[in-house]
Amino acid sequence: MRLFIAIKIPQQLHKYCAQLQSKLSNMKNVHDFHITIQFLGNDINKKMSNQIVETLKEIKFKPFDVQMGNALVFPNQFNPKGVWIKCKKTDNLMKFAHKIQNEMKKLGLIADFSFKPHITLGRYKKAPPKPPDTLRGEPHFFTVNEFYLLESKLISSGSSYKTIANFTTIK
Repeated sequence: MRLFIAIKIPQQLHKYCAQLQSKLSNMKNVHDFHITIQFLGNDINKKMSNQIVETLKEIKFKPFDVQMGNALVFPNQFNPKGVWIKCKKTDNLMKFAHKIQNEMKKLGLIADFSFKPHITLGRYKKAPPKPPDTLRGEPHFFTVNEFYLLESKLISSGSSYKTIANFTTIK
């Protein structure tokens, strides 16, 4: 299984994300918006999947807010691979991500890159001749009170996601 841990973007903000996508062209759009906390791997077996679920069940956290910012190309203007909405690196969000990554490390699942909170809008098959300018918008906020273990399947139109388990805040 191809698994990752993520925060799903609330449905009421999907329209905002789609509006930003409509201002961009020649991109393979994402339709299931989320913040990836950690990609776990392409070949996770059922036994390891169960260990991951049991470990994630033990993570306790209080609800916290995420602030969505501007849409930017990544990794940079000179080599655009796609567009994402940058999210503010608040203490609560960063502590939450590090807590999850530390617990996954105990299972031998090491993060392949440092956590940069963002929501991918889409990816380019071929880099555009002129990268889009930063799309500035009003800051949007949402409260995180659960996170997910998701399975990703690569399909011709991008990726499809299936929820394996979800985990909620402490009461």
